Amino acid sequence: MTWGGELTGLVRKWLFWRSLAGVAVLLVPALPALAASSDCVSDYEVEPAVRIAACTRMIEDMTEPPANRATAFFKRGNARAQRQDYDRAIADYSAYIDIDPTVASGYSRRGLSWVLKGDYDKGIADLNKAIDLDPQNGEYYYNRGSAHSYNDEDDLALADYDKAIELDPTDVRIYTSRGTTWYKKGDFERAIEDYNRTISLDPNYIDAYSFRGLAWIAKEEFDKAIADYGKAIDLDPKDGKHYYSRGAAHSYKGESELALADYDKAIDLNPNDGRAFHNRGLTWAEKGDKERAIADFDQALRLDPNDAASLNDRADAWSSKGDSVRALADYESVIRLDPKNSHAHYRRGNARSEKGDYDGAIADFNEVIAVDPRDATVRYNRGLAWSSKGDHDRALADFDTAISLDPKLTVAYYARAYARSGAGDNDGAIADYDQAIAINPNYSDAYNNRGLVWAAKGDNDRALADFEQTIRLNPKLAMPFSNRGLAWARKGYPDRAIADYNHAIALDPNLVNPYLNRGIAWADKGDYERAFDDFAQAAKLDPADALVYASRGVAWYRKADYDHAIDDLNRAISLDARNAAFHSDRARVWLAKGDNGKAIIDYGQAISLDPSFASAYQDRGFVYFYFGAATEAQSDFRRTAALEPDDAYSAIWLDLAERRAGAPSHLREATDKLDMTKWPAPVVRMLLGEQTPVEALAAADNPDPATKTGQVCEANLYTAELDRLQGHTEDALRLYRLAVSDCPKDFVEYRAATMALKALAP
Repeated sequence: MTWGGELTGLVRKWLFWRSLAGVAVLLVPALPALAASSDCVSDYEVEPAVRIAACTRMIEDMTEPPANRATAFFKRGNARAQRQDYDRAIADYSAYIDIDPTVASGYSRRGLSWVLKGDYDKGIADLNKAIDLDPQNGEYYYNRGSAHSYNDEDDLALADYDKAIELDPTDVRIYTSRGTTWYKKGDFERAIEDYNRTISLDPNYIDAYSFRGLAWIAKEEFDKAIADYGKAIDLDPKDGKHYYSRGAAHSYKGESELALADYDKAIDLNPNDGRAFHNRGLTWAEKGDKERAIADFDQALRLDPNDAASLNDRADAWSSKGDSVRALADYESVIRLDPKNSHAHYRRGNARSEKGDYDGAIADFNEVIAVDPRDATVRYNRGLAWSSKGDHDRALADFDTAISLDPKLTVAYYARAYARSGAGDNDGAIADYDQAIAINPNYSDAYNNRGLVWAAKGDNDRALADFEQTIRLNPKLAMPFSNRGLAWARKGYPDRAIADYNHAIALDPNLVNPYLNRGIAWADKGDYERAFDDFAQAAKLDPADALVYASRGVAWYRKADYDHAIDDLNRAISLDARNAAFHSDRARVWLAKGDNGKAIIDYGQAISLDPSFASAYQDRGFVYFYFGAATEAQSDFRRTAALEPDDAYSAIWLDLAERRAGAPSHLREATDKLDMTKWPAPVVRMLLGEQTPVEALAAADNPDPATKTGQVCEANLYTAELDRLQGHTEDALRLYRLAVSDCPKDFVEYRAATMALKALAP
C-alpha cells in the first residue's frame, strides 16, 4: 500500500499545528492594568473577533499611552494569527515592533506568522532577531527549529531543538518536534527515543503516541503502532485521526477488516476527512472490491478535487476494471496537479499503450526514466511501445537495458525475443525464449512463441514439441492447439491439423485463426465447400482481417475460379496494401488468367515492398523464363540464388536460365553451398550430367506418399526442362503434361509446367 508518503505528510501537518499552539504560550511583554480593555488582552479564552474589535478600539484611541497601543497591536496580531489572517497579523506585529524594536516577542510572533504563511526565510530572519535580543529564551529556539523543519533544513532544526531542550529540558513539545524531525530524516530509532522522553514527562501527551505509532509503522512493527494508536484513542476517543492512523497500521499488517472498521470510525467522527475515505478506498481496492474503492475515492475528491493521491488511486482502480478511458482521464488530472508524478506518468503510459497511442506512451515513460533511469520495468514497457510502433532497434535497446538492470525480468527476455523475431533474428529470439523458460519453466507463452519461431525456421518437429508443452501447461488455451495444427499441416498431416483446429474452436469459438487455418487444411484436402465455410466464419468474426480474404483467394485459385480469387485478393490488398505476399499471390492468379502483364506488375510491387522476397523474384523469373525474356529471367533467378545461396531449387532455376540463354552455368560451383545428401540433389546431379533422368526419377521414391508425390513431380518437371534444352520437345511436352496432372497445385513445379504448356501451345 502507499501509506508511507501520506503519513509523512501527516507528520508535517501536525507539526504545523503544534507550532501554532506554541504561539499561545510565547512570552509576552509585561502589561499595564487595562481593566477597561480586558477583552483585548484576554488571549484565547475570548473569541478572536471580540478581541480584534476591542484591540482596534484601543489602537484608534489616540489618548491611549503608546505602551498600551503597542500591546493592542501585539494582541490583535495574535487574534488575527489565530484566524490564519497572517498578512494582517504581520502588519500588527510590525506596528508593535515600530513602537518598541527592542522586545523579542514581537519578532518571534511575526516570524511565526511568516512561517505559517509559507515565507520561511523571512520567518527565520525574524526568529534570529528574537534570539539575538533574548538568547536564553528556549521558546524562540523551538519556534526557529519548527521554521527550519518546514523549510526542510532538518539539521538546523535539530540544532535549534537541542538548544531549546538545553534551556528547558521539561518541555514535552520540543522532544516531540525533534522526534518528528528525526522521523523525516529516516532515523526512526532516535525519533522513538524522543517520543519515549515526551511520554515519560507527560504520559497523557496524545501526539507523542500518534507520532511514535508512525515511527513503529516505518520500522514495520505494526503491533506496537496499533498499541500506540489504541492509547491515543483511549486518551481522546473523539479524534478521528487516531482511528485513521490505526487503520493504516492494520492495513500494513494485512488486517483489512480491522482497517476498514477503523476507517469507518474515523469517517463517523469526521465525515470531511478525505484522507480516511482515500485510505478506505485503498483497502477496498486491495480486497478486490473496485466499486467500493472508486466510491470512496469519489468522496475524497468531492471533499478535495485537487487530491492527487485519490485521483491517482482511482485511476489505478479504473485501469484494473479495464476502463482505460476513465483511467487515462484521472492520470491526466494527476499530472496537471503534479507534473513530476512518476507513478501517474508510468500508468498513463500503460493506458496510452493500450489505446494505441504509442508516441504518448513513450513520452510518459521518458518522464519516468528521467527521474529513475534504473527502473527496469519502465524500460521494458517503453520497449513494448517501440515494438508496437515497429521500431525494433529502439525496442531491442530498451529490452537490453531492462535485462542488464534486472537479469531475472522474465518478461523482458520474452519481449526481446518477440522483437528479435520481428526483426528476422530467429536464432536470437530462440535464445531469449530459452532464457525466459530457464527462469520460469512454466512460462507457457514462451513455449508457444518459441514454437512459432521454430515453425518459421521450418523445424516443425521442435515447433510441435513446444506447442505440446504449452498445451500441457495450459490445456484451456485455444491458440496453442491452433498453432500445433499448423505444424501438423506443414508436416503433411492435414487430418491431425484439423483435429487440433476443432479442439481450438471448441475452446474458443470466437477465435479467428483456427477457422482460417482449418479452411486452409480443408482446401489442402480438396474439400473446398468446408474450406469456404470456414473462411466465411473467419471473415464474420473479423471482417477486417486481410489474411482471411487472401487465404480464401488462394483457395479459389487452387479451385481454378480465378475471378473469385481476384476479388478476394483485391479485398485483402485494400485492407493491407503493403503486404508483399498478397501482391505475389494475385500475380499468380493473373498468370493463370493469362494476363502476364498484370502478373509482372504485381510481382514488381511485391518486390518493391519487400526487396528480400525471394519467391517473388523466382515467380517473376518464371514468367520471363517461359515467355522469352531470357536476360530478365537470369537476373531474377540470380537474385533469388543470392538471397538463398543454400537453396538447391534457386540454383537449379538459375542454371536452367543460364543454359537457355547460352550463358555459362554456375551450378557446379553452387554445389559447394548445397546439401548434396538429400533431395533434390539427384536433380542437380542429373543437370550436371552425373546421373540419368531414370536414376533421378528412381531417387524420388519415398515411403511417405505425400513426399513421393512431390519429389516425382519435381523429377518430371526438371527432366522436361533438360529435354527441352536438348531439343527433345515432344518428350518435354509429355513430362509437362504429366507434371500438370500429378503435381500438387501449390508446388512451384505445377505453375512452371502450366506456363510451359501455354508458352509452347501452337
